[in-house]
Amino acid sequence: MSKRKDGKKEVDGEKVVLEYMQKQNRPYNAKIVSENLHGDVKLAEVTRILEELSQKGDLIEKVNGKQKIYWYNQSKLTDITPEVIRELENKRQELKVTLSTTKEELMVEEKTNKILSSQLSNEELEKQLKQLSEEVSKLEEKYKKFKDQKITIDPKEKAKLLKDNEFFVKEWKKRKRICKDASELLTESSGMKISKLYETLGIETDEQNGFTLDKLIDYQPKRSLEPSRGKSKK
Repeated sequence: MSKRKDGKKEVDGEKVVLEYMQKQNRPYNAKIVSENLHGDVKLAEVTRILEELSQKGDLIEKVNGKQKIYWYNQSKLTDITPEVIRELENKRQELKVTLSTTKEELMVEEKTNKILSSQLSNEELEKQLKQLSEEVSKLEEKYKKFKDQKITIDPKEKAKLLKDNEFFVKEWKKRKRICKDASELLTESSGMKISKLYETLGIETDEQNGFTLDKLIDYQPKRSLEPSRGKSKK
């Protein structure tokens, strides 16, 4: 036989594939067949041959979504035994379980990808975190100054400070929750611990930096913002 450019002998692709499918007598897709033939028949050619053999009736084709599975037509076998049938049934059950697991993993990956793609980039998050931290620090310092000195604050200024503080606390909680949800999805699909995931991605948590919710001024006024007025003595 003539040789191909890679030095291997030319082979009768259809014959090789048919003999392999008959000998193995198991369900395979085109990719697995091509890999198991060690490149003697390329994937594109295997795909075409499997399609043609199924049309001829030599193989049975099963379409599952975008994937096609093929196996040798059992009616053409003359030596089918109960053992062979049991083996095929066991293999079918294994493939069924594998397919179900793969679908679940795909759903998790798609959901994770959707969440991550809708979020800000690490650079944008770091920039916003820095801005929010600076704003919180300023508000905290300003609040402590007024609190320690017992300075009478203008009601409008006080209302603005409390409103700003409430907004920044809410934003901090929101971003922390988003990060936590995304991390849990990633660890569920990869089996990795959250601490290991953070270490791999180079993420430092608030707790590692000694920054907790207690350090934010999560203060909600229980009284009216209007300054108290004592009763005038007559």
